[in-house]
Amino acid sequence: MRRTPLVVAAVIVCASLGSAAAGSPRVQARATNFANWSTYHGNKARTGYAPSMPRASGAPKVTGRHSLDGNVYASPLVVGGRIFVATENDSVYAIQGGKVVWRRHLASPAQQNELPCGNIFPLGITGTPVIANGVLYAAAEFGSPPRHILFALRASSGAVLWHRTLDRFGVDKTAMQERGALLVAGSRVWVPFGGLAGDCGDYKG
Repeated sequence: MRRTPLVVAAVIVCASLGSAAAGSPRVQARATNFANWSTYHGNKARTGYAPSMPRASGAPKVTGRHSLDGNVYASPLVVGGRIFVATENDSVYAIQGGKVVWRRHLASPAQQNELPCGNIFPLGITGTPVIANGVLYAAAEFGSPPRHILFALRASSGAVLWHRTLDRFGVDKTAMQERGALLVAGSRVWVPFGGLAGDCGDYKG
């Protein structure tokens, strides 16, 4: 299914997540009352439901605005009141209290002229990352030549703990795309793959 990109010049945060101006102890304390949103749709069942969060009411309003370095397809994550956002420029941001706490730029993403088809250019981090035990896992596509790398970042600082290739032997790396959300189950990180929009090349899902 094709997803419409969010061209990010702003990150819009619902007030019920506990976002407010920096230094507001009342709202920062409220943030701890709600469940962390550490994976796509909040849990492994992908229900998008947090029983501890109150029902939303009123019109949404912008509570924070940040310029990022690329488009955002991945869903933002929230853990401990800190918002984590990944971009198609292969960057991950941590935002808290109205400020960017850290930014980790992993590499240069794949460009349109390096790919046989597709609908996202440049192509960097598309699938929603996942956070488990203080570690953020993100699957990034690099360019020159196109390839796919899984990164483990320390959520507190953005430090790279390790990285490893996701490309399997005998697969056309240029035709593969990591678009689905990552998941941690047991001691494993699950990373789904499929093809680019246009269904071109020798990809394997």
